[in-house]
Amino acid sequence: MTKGLKYTLYGILAFNVVGIVLALIFSGTIIFDSFEHLRMSWLVSQGYVPYRDFFEHHHPLMWYAFAPIIKVLPHDFMLIFYVSRLISAIASCGKFYIIYLILKNYFKDEKLFMYFFASVAVFYPVWYGFSLFKPDTFEYLFYFWGLYCFFKYIDSGKSKFLTCCGICFTIAFLFLQTVIFEIFPLAVYMLWLLYNKKVPMKDLLFAFIPSIAIIGFAIACLFFSDSWTEYFQLNWILNSKVFSLNSYYVERGTVIHFFALHLLAGFAAIFWLYKKKENNKYINIIALLYVCSVVQHLCFKAYFAHYLIHAFTLEAMLIAPCIKSFFADKKYKMISIYTVLFLILSCGLNYFTILHHNNIDRNKQMKIINNSDDLCFTVVGNLYAIYNPKLSYYVMQADIASVDNYLYNRYPDYDINDVINKYKPQYLDYDNLQKEKNEKYKVSDLVLSDYVQVHPYLWQRKDTILQ
Repeated sequence: MTKGLKYTLYGILAFNVVGIVLALIFSGTIIFDSFEHLRMSWLVSQGYVPYRDFFEHHHPLMWYAFAPIIKVLPHDFMLIFYVSRLISAIASCGKFYIIYLILKNYFKDEKLFMYFFASVAVFYPVWYGFSLFKPDTFEYLFYFWGLYCFFKYIDSGKSKFLTCCGICFTIAFLFLQTVIFEIFPLAVYMLWLLYNKKVPMKDLLFAFIPSIAIIGFAIACLFFSDSWTEYFQLNWILNSKVFSLNSYYVERGTVIHFFALHLLAGFAAIFWLYKKKENNKYINIIALLYVCSVVQHLCFKAYFAHYLIHAFTLEAMLIAPCIKSFFADKKYKMISIYTVLFLILSCGLNYFTILHHNNIDRNKQMKIINNSDDLCFTVVGNLYAIYNPKLSYYVMQADIASVDNYLYNRYPDYDINDVINKYKPQYLDYDNLQKEKNEKYKVSDLVLSDYVQVHPYLWQRKDTILQ
């Protein structure tokens, strides 16, 4: 690589780092996802039990891990928001460090990390997803930690690494259940090794013991808290049907076709590595995981771009050695130039995209409802009041709750208008343009007539507005 090319690449990396930091500080992109989990963490800190006391359809480890922090910190919207983002950014740094170790020890080149980072940062959700307070952020920290331990076991044959792998995967599962789709290809590979007597059965059995103990403890907690039935219904049955039922999500299509060319680059990288014989068994495993990840998103709709972050992370690991080969060989000079131009263009597009998604008005609304001592009731909108008292079982957006009602009719007399009339919240988090199909979750015109829209999605009770 020429000196000019090297410094250009360093400049691209620096721009991406600055972009990630700016996204951490300023970006309001999909901020309501973070507030959903901050809200659930607060409810857990107050002694409420997920599934039994309030509606949710994610695994609960993140809420229990963050509950002690949110309980001791002052009730300040900006403080808790940025503390959560900072913790998420630290977790993402940990994930990237583990990927660096994988590239260094099993792709046999630590310099591949800068090519990996330049490649993965092309995908703009990586910028805002880096500090996003969601279970996915912590799930993939432990997933890649487990993957690294899996590689160490294959490399050394020491059973302790397989045990560590199982523990990490179990913790990742307790953060988010969808990690089973990422673990499954590795389980198949492990069974293939077992079948061919390349690994002893005792290693697998010993590795299962801590994982079974952790899962057993989690199940016992669900049973003793009388939430096992609701947990199973909401995390497994509801999630398996939510996309096909008469809900808001049915009207969303997949975004995967917008990134088809990007994803095809991953398959091109696999072909290149095989053709040039630059692959090894660890690269082959990453390739397997990438293909399975893409197939997963073809089978299950990716409604938002950030759902594809993991697939692009695996893809970038495969593209990194290809880019290094281009930059090292003069006969690929034109490909190298086009690659650099694409990386520079992507930086500009990412800055524009993140700026476009940065919704200052939404941040203002968040401050209003979270710094107020008055009640805010979330119906269908894009906001969450973290510290508000729990007014009903359904504490998140009603579009998902309507699926629960469809499946289980859990609260047959539940009607949001009754809740609003009973508590008379000062604010409503409500998108009146959303066509809610279930009347139980639609604010009537009569109730809404007592409120005035003060911001998009935010309504204030008329008698609380100073004249």
